[in-house]
Amino acid sequence: MFGHSGEGTHAYMRYRDVRIPADHLLGERGGGFAVAQTRLGGGRIHHAMRTVGLVRKAFDAMCERALSRRTKGEVLARKQLVQEMIADSWLQMEQFRLLVLRTAWKIDRCNDYARVRGDISAVKAAMPAVLHDVAARALQVHGSLGASAEMPFGAMVMESFHMGLADGATEVHKTALAREVLAGTSQPPACSRPRTCPGWRPRRGTVMPTSWPSCTARRSDADQPGRPSLWNVS
Repeated sequence: MFGHSGEGTHAYMRYRDVRIPADHLLGERGGGFAVAQTRLGGGRIHHAMRTVGLVRKAFDAMCERALSRRTKGEVLARKQLVQEMIADSWLQMEQFRLLVLRTAWKIDRCNDYARVRGDISAVKAAMPAVLHDVAARALQVHGSLGASAEMPFGAMVMESFHMGLADGATEVHKTALAREVLAGTSQPPACSRPRTCPGWRPRRGTVMPTSWPSCTARRSDADQPGRPSLWNVS
């Protein structure tokens, strides 16, 4: 692939006149996609775990460079923009790491990849940006050395694009996550007094009152066990 050294690449395979005996089928006819997706569920978490290690490697190198490289009479670690890059990288890295740990915990708890599909999609969608951003900042802090073949950051940046395509494109996982979130959210009840509801907006030219009466519309938390209500207006 572009940016990776070596002669090897993915293989191109063509099947011609292939017949599979009926007793050689693994599972039901037409069920191969479901089997593949089940396998990919765990594989995507493995990708994420390895990505956490790559991000940590880039982050540690960036911090070491900031503490050792001197310019204009002081180390890079004293520069506020470098400090911002380190802070942003730490935030992204730790948020992603905890999301991966939480998803792995839910997989162990549910023992059913289908029930954790949204969490896995969230991990997969977040992964490319975290790796790209932290590796790019580490490259920048290293200056021209960071762009050379002596450092791994160029390969890490290219790997982030690979991660955004392998095992499902980022856009696909975002739509899958959105569907899972919306499937677990119910519509708010219709308000019997729309003019007194905080969500109501008057027509153009209407004078807005200085205060709104309380809205009596409430959605019960029982509709979403274990989730905070999205419609508690008092």
